[in-house]
Amino acid sequence: FDDGVDEIQTPKVLDVLKKYDVKAIFFIIGEKAEKHPHLVQRIVAEGHKIGIHSYTHKPIFPILAYDNMHKEVWDTKEILEKITGETVDLFRPPFGVTNPNVGKVVEELNLKTIGWNIRSLDTNMSQDRLQVAERVSQKLTGRDIILLHDDRQGSEILLEALLKNIEKLGHKVTLL
Repeated sequence: FDDGVDEIQTPKVLDVLKKYDVKAIFFIIGEKAEKHPHLVQRIVAEGHKIGIHSYTHKPIFPILAYDNMHKEVWDTKEILEKITGETVDLFRPPFGVTNPNVGKVVEELNLKTIGWNIRSLDTNMSQDRLQVAERVSQKLTGRDIILLHDDRQGSEILLEALLKNIEKLGHKVTLL
């Protein structure tokens, strides 16, 4: 899950994950973590992993100067580690964009970049959440990383439908 944490949607997503006994990775925006540290703590307490998704998630992230990009990632790393008391070494660049500066920041901070191979396109709120789940399910091969967002209205509906479809297909959700 990207772009969280969200006061309304993240708890709903966590409730669905708990119901199905599924663990996930949440790539968290630093400024949102500062506003809602209790949600970050809940994510970790329930056995999920967390990762860095920049401090602000601004569209200009991929073209930031190295120092500014480093600060976005470092600040988020420090915030998440302070909230959880755990080392955070996973990173997903905003918009999935990598370039030499992103690579340099990742290497310098000893992070592991996690991408995806199925983009749900769940940020388009005009789409029915159940239709999104069906479209994503048709792409599943059994070794997939699905990009979802825990800050969008109806994310829990999409997640539950997707988990049901994964089960029907005979696949199992596991962490990396």
